[in-house]
Amino acid sequence: MTEHGAGTESTSGVRRRNISAELSDTHADAGPVFAHFARPRSAVPTTIAFVSDTHISSENQGTWKVFHRTQARLRTTLADANTRNVDAVVFAGDLTEEGSVPDFEAFDSLLSSLNVPFIAVPGNHRPKVV
Repeated sequence: MTEHGAGTESTSGVRRRNISAELSDTHADAGPVFAHFARPRSAVPTTIAFVSDTHISSENQGTWKVFHRTQARLRTTLADANTRNVDAVVFAGDLTEEGSVPDFEAFDSLLSSLNVPFIAVPGNHRPKVV
């Protein structure tokens, strides 16, 4: 059973606020709201870009999984994050394809174009011990 009204929804007794209905015009183009937390709250909205599975590869060329395009795609993503004026970027897992030093150096080099703070978690494609 679903109830609608006054910006709340109830499904199976769980009450949720309809945040999309509460967004101001200045944030209307920001996309869907996936989470809303009651605390901590700030008077100023915070926008975080979330990027995962970049699979940067400095060595694979012409592969069917298009690893040869990963650097160009990350460049585009970083430029988009800079354009959207996000407050921070979270990179969650599988930053590189092979976990090689050249792959991580390429990832690090690409991040130099990012104009905001970031955190990056390597994932299971972590640096290989030689």
